[in-house]
Amino acid sequence: MATPAKVLGAALLLAALLFPVVAPAAETIALPARGSAFPEFSLPDVNGRQVSLKDFKGQVILLSFWSCYTDTCFTSARVIEDLLKEYAGRGLVAPTICSEVPAALTDNSYEGLLKRCGTGQIVLVDKERELTKRLGITEFPTTFLIDKNYAIWDTVVGIRPLMTDEFRALVRSFVSE
Repeated sequence: MATPAKVLGAALLLAALLFPVVAPAAETIALPARGSAFPEFSLPDVNGRQVSLKDFKGQVILLSFWSCYTDTCFTSARVIEDLLKEYAGRGLVAPTICSEVPAALTDNSYEGLLKRCGTGQIVLVDKERELTKRLGITEFPTTFLIDKNYAIWDTVVGIRPLMTDEFRALVRSFVSE
């Protein structure tokens, strides 16, 4: 004969099988729209110092999300480095968020990552990909051009669009204001 404890246990097991508890999905924000404010965030840089969007107040921000499992970070780093050479003195900053970092590049305080992709950008690490997922970023690199008031003026997916004369003219128009 089944005891009340066994009946209760069987009922709880059956309920768990029939009605599993689903963890709430992480808050997802679709890629922020042009003209909207970029959401505030705070991430550690490669030295562990917390950096937030508001740290770039009054500057034009070229914010890129990269995966270091491919050569996209290396290639886009060179493109962004060229933009920084031309416009950093006029208020352009280019923080980079590494969303996918192979373990080999994390050794020695991200020394491998900096050798591969660090060229003057501020390198931030989204180790758990929380910000990347929240923003709905699925392709790398994804780059946002953000004005001095944190409004998004362009979202670029891939490297080639960053290299166009049109994109360079757009960046120039914001740093010239």
